[in-house]
Amino acid sequence: MTTISAQHFDWELKGTVATGGTVLKVMGDAQEKLWVASPAGLFCGDGERWQAVRRGVPFWRLNTVCVNGRNLWAAGMPGGIIRSSNSGQSWSDCWIEQTEAPILAIAASPDYATDRVLLAATDGDGILRSTDGGRHWELSNFGLREFAVLDVLLAPKIGRYEHAFAISETGFYQSPNGGRAWQLVDLGDIEPAALALSPTFVEDRTVWLAMLDGALFKSEDAGQSFALVTDRFEAINALTFAPDGTLLIGTMAGIESVEAPIAPLPSPVLSLNVVNGAVYAGLLDGLSVSLANGRSWQSVPVLAARRLTWYLPQAAGTWLAVGPEEGVWQTADGSQSWQSIWEDLPVLAVAATADTVWVSGVDGVAVSANQRNTWQIVWQPEVAVTALAVVNGRLWAGDASGQVWQQVDGTWVKTAVPFAGQQLVGFLMPKPDQLLAVSWSASSQMLQLWLLAENASEWSLWFEQKAGAVLPHVALGAASSLVGLGSYVYHLAEGRVQREKVGSVAGPVTAVCALPGGGWVTAVTDKLLYSEDGKAWATRENELPGEAVVSLQVLGNQLMAGTTEGKIWITPLP
Repeated sequence: MTTISAQHFDWELKGTVATGGTVLKVMGDAQEKLWVASPAGLFCGDGERWQAVRRGVPFWRLNTVCVNGRNLWAAGMPGGIIRSSNSGQSWSDCWIEQTEAPILAIAASPDYATDRVLLAATDGDGILRSTDGGRHWELSNFGLREFAVLDVLLAPKIGRYEHAFAISETGFYQSPNGGRAWQLVDLGDIEPAALALSPTFVEDRTVWLAMLDGALFKSEDAGQSFALVTDRFEAINALTFAPDGTLLIGTMAGIESVEAPIAPLPSPVLSLNVVNGAVYAGLLDGLSVSLANGRSWQSVPVLAARRLTWYLPQAAGTWLAVGPEEGVWQTADGSQSWQSIWEDLPVLAVAATADTVWVSGVDGVAVSANQRNTWQIVWQPEVAVTALAVVNGRLWAGDASGQVWQQVDGTWVKTAVPFAGQQLVGFLMPKPDQLLAVSWSASSQMLQLWLLAENASEWSLWFEQKAGAVLPHVALGAASSLVGLGSYVYHLAEGRVQREKVGSVAGPVTAVCALPGGGWVTAVTDKLLYSEDGKAWATRENELPGEAVVSLQVLGNQLMAGTTEGKIWITPLP
């Protein structure tokens, strides 16, 4: 048996699927690190090097991040807030008893060092307030008339006044007492999109308010009343003040001022913030920075705020990389360059052969068989297809409720399955001619793997395991009967399914691979482990920068690791 137990992996970065990604918020900490909130998660960097922050961050989508010195707060889906007091080295959950609604924005008081006050906007339950640095939060909704709150701000104290401001989907609210009580300001029929405080708010008490329709309003009495400044803009998404005092307006087209357009940007502006004298624009696809008060911009080319979940080999050097919110990407040169071949989101399922790709989206199942130049919708079922697989040239499809179809002579035929009515997690292919279906039963709280017979006539139970409502990640060893589930690896041995605990590293198995000369490699959160027999596991020394590996595949005499950030790493095998 070939062994690598005494050898570390020498990883080489082979390529990145795509830089950019959606950037919802950018902030800086006391150590001059940048923190980015993205639907793909939380990212930290210095502008030249970036790393996804997965450990301790429970959100599959991050909505916002707030920074004050070494203190950080982050929130996203499915709900809750986490906090760090050491610049993100460790995280802890915050106590929130009254709501489980997703948090859309968090704001710290300008006087946080002395008052420890924060506000948070929730999507449906109003506004949360904390007076102990975010450890505990309580709803503070007195005076609110609607509870889907988009953003909140706290202003510097002016005498006995502690001004705070909030916008909802149809209203603007002001508070004179730090968010303890709120008052709706009557502005008629409005759709607020962004707000900003004058850099000299203590002297001029000026608040700026932007609308989705492009109108810009100004208040000079701390939000008590507003006057229309202009309505000439395209939809406004963000406001901030440059270090020289210029009001920067982020629109669908780029950066503007009240007087005139300043600079176009490659995709719509979603957020603006000043960090260490530089202005950062979070874009629908990417991050740009200005060192000239917003008058000229350059992209930050190394950020890859992505969350890819599937890597599918098609042929030698040709693979697909897929994410529900990232679309479908293809490389034909071993990951040196990638091309986007499907951009309609979300991607619900994907399957591929060497020359054909199937994608399930909200409009149905589409297929391309000509190098992805054209696509054709071939099936529009009544329910969304969430699982696709190709076995022996036959296409299989399934939905979340456990219904399964197979394509026979171009016709979709519903197939009887023993897991009908259960939640279908997805299809797995341990080998090119094998198909496994993963289902979960809410009544029995069991996760089950079903194996399709070679003649495609019936399903048999491969194994089952207790699992809660939050389904664990199911990892598959390509071209081998290896399945990672929770913190275990399952494999076929002498006709029976064996279960082996993967070391002592906390976290789920996210990828598993059997090496050609013997031994297994697994990815658990951001760690790699190796075992010669599936019983004794050792953490491998490696140079992967703490990224979550979701694909491990043997390619000739090399081992490939694909990460959620879309980075492809290669290491030689002995």
